[in-house]
Amino acid sequence: MICAAVDLGTNAFRLLIARKNKSNPKVLKKYRSIIGLGFFLDSKKILSPPSGYYRTLNRIFSLIKQFEVKRVEVVGTSVFRKCRNKKSIQAEFKKIYGYDLNIVSSKEEASLSSQGALSKIHTKKRYSVVVDIGGGSTEIVLNKNKKFLHYASIDTGVISLMDKFNLTENFQDEDLLRIKNYVEKQFSNKRIISQIRSTQFDLIMNAGTPTTLASIKQEMQTYDEALINGYRISKKYTLMTLDKMNNTPVKDRLKIIGMEKGREKVIIYGLIIVAVILNILQKRVFIVSDSGILEGLMNKSN
Repeated sequence: MICAAVDLGTNAFRLLIARKNKSNPKVLKKYRSIIGLGFFLDSKKILSPPSGYYRTLNRIFSLIKQFEVKRVEVVGTSVFRKCRNKKSIQAEFKKIYGYDLNIVSSKEEASLSSQGALSKIHTKKRYSVVVDIGGGSTEIVLNKNKKFLHYASIDTGVISLMDKFNLTENFQDEDLLRIKNYVEKQFSNKRIISQIRSTQFDLIMNAGTPTTLASIKQEMQTYDEALINGYRISKKYTLMTLDKMNNTPVKDRLKIIGMEKGREKVIIYGLIIVAVILNILQKRVFIVSDSGILEGLMNKSN
């Protein structure tokens, strides 16, 4: 049976089409587009989707039709949880596209993302920590033998940070320190941090910032997930890249080999989150996973 999983995130929309069998699903098509939907959530928490929202969904459902998909699961994450007009958004979605838009809880999102990330990564330690840095939130999951143990969802992501601090370039030292301190405050008082520190663990990060960082380090002209999964990034390289991005105007960041189009404005915020997590969890290196919610959805329905 051909199945599709659709992840509508605060920053990016993703599609995975795969043929299901008794073993691992065979991937037929992957598609992603950065929308920045979180920027269209106003101060009253009303979401007003832009034209790019409909254009991307039209493309996604055109692919679903093209591949004659028999089963489709669509999930919305942080931005849909936060918006006050979610019921009208869901009703419109159903009317236009004919499928339900399921808005998942932060726990469901964390579980799906962690399962998906670990499905492509070999870990050596008994415990593993998966960090999914999204547009509107960041999920942290502690796993034991790849089984979900504890989680935390922090309402801090690349778009919510950019919305709060409203900078894209020419960050001064005091700006970076202010953002770093804010992020540290959001993360450090979470109970899961002490739970994680009491274990020996592998640290895995997924979503756009870590995968872009791995793509830049490998100077990928064409993105290749096979070279992303399992790739190791050091804290030193993360900080070097943060400094490089801050010294590069937004319009020139796309000239950097490996930079994903649409991520050039928010990349600094993502790198700050990565650096803070490495500090808080006292890690010098993390492992990158290209997989997440989509793979979690696909594996869940096996």
